[in-house]
Amino acid sequence: ILTPNIDALAYQGVILQQYYSEAICTPARTALLTGKYPMRLGMHGMPLFNSEDRGIPLTERLLPSYLQELGYATHLVGKWHVGMSRREYLPTARGYDTHYGMRGGFPLFLHVTHNAPHAGNNGAALQPPLFSKVVTQIDRSVGRIVRALAEKNLLDDTMIIFVSDNGAPTVGDLRNWGVNLPLRGKKDTPWEGAVRVPAFIWHSSFRPRVWNGLMHITDWLPTLIAAADGRIDKPIDGINQWDPIVQDGESRRTEVLQTVEDSDRNMYASFRAGDFKVVVGNVTGLSNGYYGAEFMKNKGPTQEYYPALRTCEVARTFEDMGLYMNIQVVEAMRAAATLRQEDTERDRHDLWDRAPKIAALLTSRLRGLWASQQRRGPPALRNEADPANFGYTWDTYITGNEIDIQNLNSLQFSLNYSVNKTSNKFSTQAAPVNCNGTTGIRNFLMSILCGLLVVLAGGISISEGNESPSNIVFIVADDLGWDDVSFHGSDQILTPNIDLLAYTGVALGRYYSHCICTPSRTALLTGKYAHTLGMQGYPLTNGEDRGLPITEKILPQYLKERGYATHLVGKWHVGHSRAEYLPTNRGFDSHFGHRGGFLDYYEYILQETWTSGKVSGLDLYRNLTADWGAEGYITDLYNEEANSTMVKKLDDSVGDIVKALYEKGILENTVIVFTTDNGGITTGSTVNYASNWPLRGTKMSPFEGGVRVAGLAWTSKMNSSNHLWNGYMHMIDWLPTLIKAAGFEPPNDIDGIDQWNAILENKESDREELFEIDDYTGFASIISGDYKLVTGNASSEYCDYHGGDLRGIIGDGPSYTDAVEKSNVYSVLGKIGKHFNMENVNVRNDIKVKCNKEGSDKICFPLNGKSCLYNIKADPCEFKDISTKNPEIISRLQAQLEAEMKRLVPRIKPTFRDPMAAPSLHNNSWTSWL
Repeated sequence: ILTPNIDALAYQGVILQQYYSEAICTPARTALLTGKYPMRLGMHGMPLFNSEDRGIPLTERLLPSYLQELGYATHLVGKWHVGMSRREYLPTARGYDTHYGMRGGFPLFLHVTHNAPHAGNNGAALQPPLFSKVVTQIDRSVGRIVRALAEKNLLDDTMIIFVSDNGAPTVGDLRNWGVNLPLRGKKDTPWEGAVRVPAFIWHSSFRPRVWNGLMHITDWLPTLIAAADGRIDKPIDGINQWDPIVQDGESRRTEVLQTVEDSDRNMYASFRAGDFKVVVGNVTGLSNGYYGAEFMKNKGPTQEYYPALRTCEVARTFEDMGLYMNIQVVEAMRAAATLRQEDTERDRHDLWDRAPKIAALLTSRLRGLWASQQRRGPPALRNEADPANFGYTWDTYITGNEIDIQNLNSLQFSLNYSVNKTSNKFSTQAAPVNCNGTTGIRNFLMSILCGLLVVLAGGISISEGNESPSNIVFIVADDLGWDDVSFHGSDQILTPNIDLLAYTGVALGRYYSHCICTPSRTALLTGKYAHTLGMQGYPLTNGEDRGLPITEKILPQYLKERGYATHLVGKWHVGHSRAEYLPTNRGFDSHFGHRGGFLDYYEYILQETWTSGKVSGLDLYRNLTADWGAEGYITDLYNEEANSTMVKKLDDSVGDIVKALYEKGILENTVIVFTTDNGGITTGSTVNYASNWPLRGTKMSPFEGGVRVAGLAWTSKMNSSNHLWNGYMHMIDWLPTLIKAAGFEPPNDIDGIDQWNAILENKESDREELFEIDDYTGFASIISGDYKLVTGNASSEYCDYHGGDLRGIIGDGPSYTDAVEKSNVYSVLGKIGKHFNMENVNVRNDIKVKCNKEGSDKICFPLNGKSCLYNIKADPCEFKDISTKNPEIISRLQAQLEAEMKRLVPRIKPTFRDPMAAPSLHNNSWTSWL
C-alpha cells in the first residue's frame, strides 16, 4: 500500500522504527491518553464493548487535560473507545472542549430539502407500504425540527414553510409510488398533478386558515425579503405576497407560467390566468392520465387520524408553548383544503372550442412569455467529464482557460442588509464571519476517520524564542496493519500522502500501541497504560456502563488550558453510557463521529449480540445529537469535517487534511502525527483484511503484529528531519511529547515519557521497557532492551502469521513514483518551498522489516505456564523462541513484569451489557442512558 504523503512526512521527519503500542485498541487508547500502561489502570486486554460499564479511571488525568493547562483549545473527532457508559467517562468531561452551532444572535434561515421519498422499482404490490413509511419518516423529521426549535427557544420567533418541489412520479422508469389524485398527470408533465403541490407557512402569530390566493414558487423570494423588511431592487417574476397572506387578502398574482419544455422529444407549455389554464404543444407519449388509485389500497393500515394528530411531536411541542389545537377549526380547514373530483374538472374538460376568445387570450400571453425563453438545446456531453479521469468521482472538468473570465468579472453582486435589528421580528441581519478558525487561537484536531482520529490543537513551540505554539493534527488510523502503508516498503496498497509525511518528517520504526482499540485510545488520551485504569482488554461495547474514569485529565483538557481550540472527528470508543464520558464533556469543543467501536460505513449502524438477541442503532453524533441526516461514506464524512480501497480513502483523507492546512495558511505552523491504534485484524469474526506482514499476530494479540504499528511525526520546522528513528516509543508517550512540543512541561504522574527532543535530534530513546497486559484475556508481555517476553494464554487464532503478499489477489498497483508525484502532499510541499527529492524514498528500505526464518517450523505459543522469549531486534518476526537457553533473561523480565502487574486495576468482567442501553429505548440510536 503506497502512502507517499505519510512517507514524505516521515522522510523529512523522524520515523519511529521501534515505536510500540498496545496490542488492542482500548489499552492503546488508554496508554495514549494517560501516559500509563493500560494494565496499570485496568484498561488492558480486549477492547471495551459499548455496553460495558468501564472506562479510564476518573482518577487519571488525560492528555487533553494537560494541554488545556498549556492554553490549548482541545477538540476530539472520531473514535474514543475508553469508556462511554457514564457521562464522566466521555471525552468532553475529560479535557476536550466542543462547540457546534450559532455563535451570534442573528436570525436563522434554515433550508431543509429532503431527498425524494421512494420505494423499490419492482414488486408493485409490495412497494406502496414502503413508500408510505418513507413519507412517515419525512413527517417525523419535521416534528424533530419543530421540537429542536422549541428546545432552543427559537420556535416562537420562527417562520416555517413546507412545500413540495413537484408532483409525484407515480408511473414511469423513476416512479416513487406517490399519488397525485384526483389531479391529472405526474411529475414531468404539464398537468395539475405535476405542478399543484402541498404547501403551508407557519408562525405562532398567524391565525389558522386556508388562503386561496394564487401563488407561485417564485413568490417566496420577494415575500420572505419583505417579511424581513428588505427590498428587491431588480425585476423578478416573483410577487411579494406577505401582506395578502398575513391579512388574508386577495393574491397579488393573477397568472402563472406553469411549464415550458423544448426537448427533442416533446415541446409544450402550460399557463394559467385567473380560473383558466391553457396547454399547448406536443404531449404525445407523456403520462397524460390519472394514476395511483390502485396503490391506495396497498399502502397499509393507518392510525386513526385525530388520535395520531393529538399525540404527534408538533402537537406536544405546541402544547408546551400553550398552543392547543381546536378540532372544529381543524375539521373546517381540512375540508377546505381537500380536493374533490368536481374541483379538478378543468383538466378533464377541454374548453378550447367552446371558449375560443379565452383560449386566444391565454395563448397570446403564453407566447409573449415564451418568446423570452433562452433555448436549452440538446444535451452536450463531454468526454472530459468522465469520472475515470478523476479517480472515479464526478468532479469539475473545465479548466480555467475555458472560462470567460471577462464575463465573470462583469457580474455585479450586491446585498443590502440592515445591521440594526428592527422591530420586525423577521428582519434580516448580516455580519462578517471569520471562517478561518485558526486566527487568534491555537487548534487541536483529533480525527479518527474510522481509520482516522484527528486531533487538532494549536501552538507547538518547535524552537527557542517567542514563536507561537503550533497547531497539532493527530491522526489515528483504526486497525491499520504494519504492511498497509507503503513507506514500510510494501507496494501492495500505495499511500503516497502518508508516505510523504514520513519521508519529510520522522518515521517511527519501533513505535508501539496497545493491541486493542479502547485501551489504545485510553493510552493516547491519558498518557497512562490502559491496565492502570481498568480500561484494558476487550473493547467497550455500546451497552456497557464503562468509560475513561472521569478523575483522569485527558489530552484535550491539557491543551484547553494552554489556549487551544480542540475538536474531535471520528471514533471515540472510550465511554458513552453517561454524559460525563462524552468527548464534549472531556475537553473537546466539538465532536462529529461515532462514540462506539465500529459501525456500518454507509448507514452508521452498530449492531451488538446480547443474550436476549441482536440489538442495533445509529451511532453517529454531532456533539450530543444523533446525526440522522448524514449521508455518504463515513470516511468522506469525517474528512469533510476536519481494505485496499478503504486504505486509499484513508491516504486521500490525509492528503486532503494537509492541503486544507496549506490553503488556510497554517501548515507551516502545524505539527502532524500519524499513527494507528493497533495492528490490523487479519483474521477472526471482525476481519478487515489488513496486513501486518511479516510481523506475527494481529489485533488482539501481544505479538508484534498486534502492537508494533505505523507512526510518524512531521513539522516544517524540524531541524533534523528525513530520518528513521529506531528508538522505543509507546502510545502513552504522545501526551507528554506533544505537551513538551507545545513549549510546556508535561505532568510527572503518568507512564508516558517525553520523546520530543529524541525524535527531532535522532537521539537514543528514554524508554527502556514496554508492557502489554490483559488480565481479561489472560496474557501479558514485556519488551526490555533487545528482548521480549510473552506469557499467559494467547489465542492461536490471533497469534499466527497472516496477510502475506496480496498482490496476486488485488493486482499490482500503479507506479510508486507516479503516485507520490500526483499526491496532494507532494504538491503542497512544493508550494511551501520543500520540494521532495525522490531519492529520499530509500528510507523505505531501512524501515522494511526483514526476518530470518530460523525457528519458523517451531512457533512458540505461551500456554499453561510456558513463556516465549525473543531477541526482538534480531528476530522482529518472533520466529525463534530462545527461552530454554536464557533462563536468567526470563527471570529478569518476569520480575519486571510482575512488578508492573502490581499496578494493574482489574478490568470488569464478564462484560455486562445493560438492557437499558438498547437503542430501541432511545429513538433507535446508541446514546448515554445513565
